[in-house]
Amino acid sequence: MADPANTNAPRVVISGWYGHENVGDEAMLSVLLEAFERRDAATRFTVLSERPDRARVVHDRGERLDALDHPIPYGPLRMLDSDLRRATARIREAVRGASLVVLGGGSLLRDRGRANYLRLVDELSWAQRAGVPTAVVGVSVGPLTRRWGRALARRLLSGADLVSVRDAESLRVLRDLGVDPAKASHDGDLTLALDVGPVPPPADDAPVLVAPCRAMLTGLRDGAKGNPDLEADLARALDGIADRSGAPIEFVPFRCAPPEEDDVALCERIRGRMQAQDRATVAPHDLDARVVKRRFAEAGFVVAARLHALHFALAGRAPTVAIAYGQKVERLFFDLGLNDYALAPRSASRSKLLERYERSRDEGARDFARARERLKEHAARVRAMLERLAALA
Repeated sequence: MADPANTNAPRVVISGWYGHENVGDEAMLSVLLEAFERRDAATRFTVLSERPDRARVVHDRGERLDALDHPIPYGPLRMLDSDLRRATARIREAVRGASLVVLGGGSLLRDRGRANYLRLVDELSWAQRAGVPTAVVGVSVGPLTRRWGRALARRLLSGADLVSVRDAESLRVLRDLGVDPAKASHDGDLTLALDVGPVPPPADDAPVLVAPCRAMLTGLRDGAKGNPDLEADLARALDGIADRSGAPIEFVPFRCAPPEEDDVALCERIRGRMQAQDRATVAPHDLDARVVKRRFAEAGFVVAARLHALHFALAGRAPTVAIAYGQKVERLFFDLGLNDYALAPRSASRSKLLERYERSRDEGARDFARARERLKEHAARVRAMLERLAALA
């Protein structure tokens, strides 16, 4: 058993979008924590989160894991706030005392929000100035549309000891920035290393799984336009899929953080629009990430907007249609050669969803088999990268 009092144990600071009750984000953090623990079970962690209490509960390691509040300190009035200054000072202290500072994973390196971008890369800058090793892993890069944002990314990524991105477009962006090609690698999403054991072929009565998100309705500034009618369109499509397949429909909420995002309420609304409500259920929102990944991998069919629902399904054997509300979803399906199965929200009509459903189960079977093999290759790369990462601490 690891000794929590071991003062010689590695001390790793991890920054990302953690503690927000998002299954995919928490799965990425689990993968990172376990990678370090495989090398040294006594490793101590400091997780930076806007909801540190939640991060401590979800990833409980007793005294070996602490979580610090990670506020945005920028802005004329915010910089005068004494609580924010104290929170920033605690993070600086943790960074100076770390063996390694990690940023990742997720869509973290984009400059559309100046204050949030600076908040996420601050720790890399502080660590590099203090001579502490840094790593950026499992991230998407871009869009970086501002000169200062590109210059900052170039400097910090060039100074990092390890850079691993999750899509081919991110690697291209880094090369355009002037980051040494030998410095960065395209490995894949961290959740590819979340092991759930062998996945059998879907059973005849395997459910159809659905993972929507609010952004498919509202759109994003750097993504496709939203479709406010998509709740109704998706409900009608699911009725058609239920009739054709005879399978039950299960909605799986990935994020439950009202009022900003509440997948539970969204799933209930879409289910409420279905004629076949008696054949549809909404899963609990607090399922363990491994349970969720295995459930998607064993599904009979998946339609999802949530990126990690798509990853979980494609890593298994489930034919999958994406509602591509953002660049990260588009990039995943492009890298896997599945562009025809990624529908922009305003293209996701009942007829097109049903047509993709039929195609995915017929001539599309070979497309998904090839995608699955590509993901196996990326999973091996991610595991190798995690071993290199853990060695840095």
